[in-house]
This record gives sequence, structure tokens and C-alpha cells, in this order.
Amino acid sequence: MRKILLVLLLLLVLSAALVVPAAAQGTTTYVVQPGDTLASIARQFCTTWQQIYHMNKAVIGPNPNVLRPGTVLVVPNNCGGGNPPPTPPPGGGTVPCDTGPTAHAKGPINGNVYTVTFGDTMFSISRRFCTTVSQLSAANGISNPWLIFVGQRLTIPGGQPPPNPTPSPTPPSPTRYVTISTPTAGQVVPLVFTATGTGAGLFEGNVVVSAFTNGGQLLAQVPTTLQGPNVGTGGPGTWQATLTVNVAPGTAGYIQATSPQSNVAPAQVSVTYGSGQTTPFLDIQAPANNATVPLPFTVSGIGAGLFNSTIVVQAFNSANQFLGQQTTTLQGSQVGSGGQGTWSVSMSVNVTAGTTGHIHAFSSQYGVQDQVNVTYGSGQPAQCSIVSIPSAPYYQFPGGALMGNFSPAGGTFPASDRAWNGNQYWYRFTLDPNNPSVQYWAPTSSISALSGTCPW
Repeated sequence: MRKILLVLLLLLVLSAALVVPAAAQGTTTYVVQPGDTLASIARQFCTTWQQIYHMNKAVIGPNPNVLRPGTVLVVPNNCGGGNPPPTPPPGGGTVPCDTGPTAHAKGPINGNVYTVTFGDTMFSISRRFCTTVSQLSAANGISNPWLIFVGQRLTIPGGQPPPNPTPSPTPPSPTRYVTISTPTAGQVVPLVFTATGTGAGLFEGNVVVSAFTNGGQLLAQVPTTLQGPNVGTGGPGTWQATLTVNVAPGTAGYIQATSPQSNVAPAQVSVTYGSGQTTPFLDIQAPANNATVPLPFTVSGIGAGLFNSTIVVQAFNSANQFLGQQTTTLQGSQVGSGGQGTWSVSMSVNVTAGTTGHIHAFSSQYGVQDQVNVTYGSGQPAQCSIVSIPSAPYYQFPGGALMGNFSPAGGTFPASDRAWNGNQYWYRFTLDPNNPSVQYWAPTSSISALSGTCPW
């Protein structure tokens, strides 16, 4: 009798051991959504609310009827081994489509909650789940879609699968490029303006549009993306960005469009900022005040806001007797819209060497003028030199790297050439007369005058 009871007991234990693994199913995680109850969640996973509550009592609390949205529950999945029925996103709508993990959207998805992994971008995540960057950002209260972090949980808004589930043939990889369509080169743009362009083969369609002064100062920078049906596979598309700059009307500069990580040459166009007319001005830059000029001599300078008006240049002696006159106009790509340009005339006067006087330049139409005192020379050219401002900077080349500063006492240095860059002239000079092969460049803002006779 005892042997029979022992055998029955062993059979009972073995049957229980066999039944438990068959009945036990896997578990999954579930993020509570607004309006969820334990009963509604249980129906999705073929279980009971009591089982869910028993497994999650520590996070739910003493009242099983109170669920907080966002709470992560461990839920038994008793639906036969397949994935549980999909959970609708908050507020209803269709279940987001999932085209599958990609190189920059390879994180896990639970219900409608996606967990960010290393290398993910908002653009790739939105494409994986058939939505857009703006919709994904709005659904998660993200103000800057360029900044997401590993482990961040994103609610995927409702999206529809593509209408044609058959994938289109992948087009051949296009040549990488980015262009600027508007504004056009030389255009005067308002202080708030929209730039547009095209591109292809760009990393995730990213484009960064920047506004600079001619001196290289960054005024504004706006990221944007290409728009087009095949942008995701490197196809062509268009971009648009609105920029705001805070500079004086008439400031010259340029717009640049590039694509970080795409190894593509940036596009660039020169513009003048400010739709208002530049305040007219006229400036004599050579000869310098109190310089000795040869016979004949050249008078040159800059101006702006004069359009195509006539510039009159006159020479006088110290008794204010008229010696000669020449006329000219501003030259430059932007003078027709009131932008800045250069002017130059050649003159000769019949006076005794050493006669003092002055040179006067003006535009009667706009009431602007400038004047420098000179000594009329014998016609023998003297060495052209710059007179530096004490401690002012000089550079490797126009707009290039800073090389040093003049001494606190300033000085006069031989000059051999000049070039126009960043709204001013730059002068090539020799810092050490004993080493004339080493030359640097000084902008107009670093010199107080020119002396001698200069070749320009």
C-alpha cells in the first residue's frame, strides 16, 4: 500500500513539473497610455488584470484602478507566442508603421514608444515610422530636433504605411552637390530674407545655410533639409531657409550653403545686406593727407550710396587757386544698387616743385565730399610707404591669419601692392627693410596714412 501511495505521489509531482513550463509564457514590457486600465491591457496580452497587478504592484501602488500614463509594466504574454496586439497611439489613430531598423534608427520599439540608440537621428527615426521630423518633434515636445540622446524614449505619432508597399528600384547614387538658387550673386537682400537652393547625395539631406560679412563674421546660421521624393536614397531635392542678420544696411557679405558629413563643396554667393539705401559717402584713400605727390599723380578712393553719379576731383594750391579737374564714377558690381565701389583718376598740374595745396573730391548730387592736403613734387617718384597705427594688427594675407601687431610707437614701412578685401584695401608691406622678401598685409583700418608715391 505504501509503495502504491509513493508511486502516485511521484506521478503527481512529475505531472505538475510538465504542466508548468507549458502554461508559462514569455513576458513583455508595456508603457501605460492615457485611458488604459489593467483589464484593457490584459485583453491585449491574453491574461488577467490580477496577474498584471500581482507582477507590478510595487510600481502601480495599492489601488489597481489607478494607472499613471508612462508607467512601464511587466506583462505576461499569453497570446500563443506571437507579438501582442498592437497598442494604438495616444488619442487614437492608426498604429504607426515600421519599415524596419536602419543604420540610424535601429532602436527597439515597444507599443508606440521607441528607445533611442547610439547613432540615431530624428530624420531616420521619422522615416522608419512613416512620419516627419516636425510631427515626431511635436509629439514629444522637442524644440531642437538635432539634439537627442541615447536612452531617450520617443512616442511615435500615428502614421500610415506607404500607399505602394512594393519598393521602388533604388536609383543610382547621384553626384553630391549643393547649390544656392536665391539670392543671386550681387543681390541686395533685406535684413530678414529667405534663401533657397538644390542638392543631391547629401547625408540624410542635411543642409546648413550661413550668412557672413566679407570679413568672415558669422551673422546667422540655419539648419534645414532637402525636400523631395528620393532624398532618402540620395536623390535630388530642394531646400529653403529664412535668415535674420543684424548689420547696417549696405554691409557687403556672402551666403554659404554646405552639408556637414557629406564631403561636398559649399555653395556661396556675394550679397549686400539691407534693402534700404546705404548712407552716401565719399573717401579719398590715396594720396594720404600731407603726402608729397609726383607729377603726374593718381587720386583714388571708395564710396557708396552714389549709384552712377559723377565724382569730381579737383586740385588747388594753398592760395585756393584752381589747378585742374577730372571726373569719374564708382566702379563695382554693387554700385548700381547703392552699394560700395572704388574710383580713380590721373591728374597733372603745372606748378613749381614743392608747391603746397589740396585735392578735393565731391559728388554734388548727393552732397558728399572729402579733401586731403598735398605737396606737389618734381615728378620723381618716391618710395610708397604705409604709416601704421600704433599696436594695430597685420596679417599673412588679405583676410588671412593674424601675424602680429605693429610696435606701440607705430612706424613707416615700404609698400609694394594693394588689394581689395572685406570692404577695405589691404597693403602689402615689408616689415624689415633688411629682409625685403618677407612681406605681410595691413588693412586700411591698421594704417593712418600713405606716404611717397604709390603705383596705384
